[in-house]
Amino acid sequence: MSTRTFCCRLLVGMFIILAGMTMSSASASAQANCDCPVTMQRVKVIDICFEGQIRQVEVTYCNETFCPPRVIPDPCNVPNVPISARTVIWRICPIGFATPNAQGLMNATVAAMGLCCGNKAGIFDCTIVAPEYNWIVRWPKCVYFDAAGCLNACPNTPCCGALVRFRPNFPMPGQCETTILADCSDPTPCPPPPAGFNCLQLDCHYPINCCW
Repeated sequence: MSTRTFCCRLLVGMFIILAGMTMSSASASAQANCDCPVTMQRVKVIDICFEGQIRQVEVTYCNETFCPPRVIPDPCNVPNVPISARTVIWRICPIGFATPNAQGLMNATVAAMGLCCGNKAGIFDCTIVAPEYNWIVRWPKCVYFDAAGCLNACPNTPCCGALVRFRPNFPMPGQCETTILADCSDPTPCPPPPAGFNCLQLDCHYPINCCW
């Protein structure tokens, strides 16, 4: 084998390794900020408790579930705990009702997807039973209602975010404890919206209650 051929093969091998690392880091960074790429999006109809009634919404989100839970690098995982799931909620479409209440709609959806409020999207469905589950969840701080009444992320929105611990059957069987371990919301205010967007800024506190 000539020196030139060996060097070419070495360079190709290095390129493949670097490409793999780049794609992996791109996937990780998509979940480590307020991005939810179309290629990673899931759409699901779930029940939420909103304004005193059980309603249905179609939620668009990105999710990674880890079975078993594992420690992952993420700006929100300050305590460095094993993570059960990491989610970005991106779009919420009410089904059979309309509302101008962006904050309540977002809160009700985030809460419903949590373990202690019913795990409505099924993101905590690992067969491995654990005494606690840690969830990194993010949602857009800046949102707008489109013509169909769906709540969408505004362009270039910063993200609200939290690391939440769920402890099922604690402190007693049939109960479930929710604890916010870290608030990783972006303090940046909403940027000036592009023409045609009427963006609203949401409060970033994680919704402890199940009904909104």
